[in-house]
Amino acid sequence: MQFKYLLFAVLLIVGSVSCEEVGPSINLVQTDRVVVIEEYTGVRCVNCPDGSDKIQDIITQKGDDKVIAISIHAGIFSAPYNGESNEDFRTPDGTSLLSYLGEPAGNPTAVINRVQYDGQQYRAVGLNDWSGYINEELQKTPMVRLDMTKDYNETTRELNGSVELFFFEAISGNVNMTFLITEDDIEDVQVTLDGKKYDYKHKHVLRKVISSSYTGDLIGTDIAANFTTTINFNYVLPAEFNAEKCNIVAFVNRDEGATLDVLQATKAHVVD
Repeated sequence: MQFKYLLFAVLLIVGSVSCEEVGPSINLVQTDRVVVIEEYTGVRCVNCPDGSDKIQDIITQKGDDKVIAISIHAGIFSAPYNGESNEDFRTPDGTSLLSYLGEPAGNPTAVINRVQYDGQQYRAVGLNDWSGYINEELQKTPMVRLDMTKDYNETTRELNGSVELFFFEAISGNVNMTFLITEDDIEDVQVTLDGKKYDYKHKHVLRKVISSSYTGDLIGTDIAANFTTTINFNYVLPAEFNAEKCNIVAFVNRDEGATLDVLQATKAHVVD
């Protein structure tokens, strides 16, 4: 297979990502599959707390090292309550991802590893299907290994780190690397079946995609088996982010037409 790779260094106002090829010192032992669930939600969605509870149940059963949740506040139910909401959880990245991954039929719905499953009209599926598809994804053998290291400076609020990648198999088409920040336990208003709850704890909230694009940054095209590379990341957390509740999420994702599958993922707390 013809192999082409792209080395890049993208400098952003608030963050940067860079990629460099490295030697074969990375641990080549196969790792367990990690699944990414991207939940569409909103503070005005009366049924979305059920979706959040379902995700927590799945994480409790499978482990937070096996299932990584990202809550995307976007769409018609996501606008904050004027005079009541402390924050607007909507982000340009979330709005773009909603369009990129496909509008859902309703909420709560979620995209599992960005896979378009046979028999499903939409990439985003209802919460009754989440456990089954997550179990299916967990059974797959990872095509790539990710090893993350990071460092956070509490004074400057700067987060630096890198992810070492090793591809066990050849992968055709464009393969990207995505870095993003999520935050847990943000207390703010949320409508529920019992009315508005003003101290509701919002979890896994997508705060920022720190890659140069919401689709991720290109690692390479038509990647060969046994290819190894290291990708660096840098981001200064805004003051309104609670660093102790934030996570850095990284995943390798395909970006080839309708094929957007997440191949493997990892996560770390910003503050240990």
